[in-house]
Amino acid sequence: MLERTFFDVRVFHAPAPTNMNKPIQQMYLEYENEKKRSYNARVIHVEKGTFTVHTLGFLYNRSPTAYKEAGTADGVLDRAEEGWCC
Repeated sequence: MLERTFFDVRVFHAPAPTNMNKPIQQMYLEYENEKKRSYNARVIHVEKGTFTVHTLGFLYNRSPTAYKEAGTADGVLDRAEEGWCC
């Protein structure tokens, strides 16, 4: 049986006024955790799949989680970092 995999890409603007006083690592963790809280349980229990969040910081690279989980989505993330629209 094939396992379904879902991923969500979140791009944030680090120099935005709401982020100015936060360290970059805190921004990545905050946005990743927000997506996990929103979707992880549904994907696991209803869709019977796995869920990975890829967080990209505008003007920065991807989050440490995105590097670890890169796999098949890697090409999409590379294009997003280069300014492509998927």
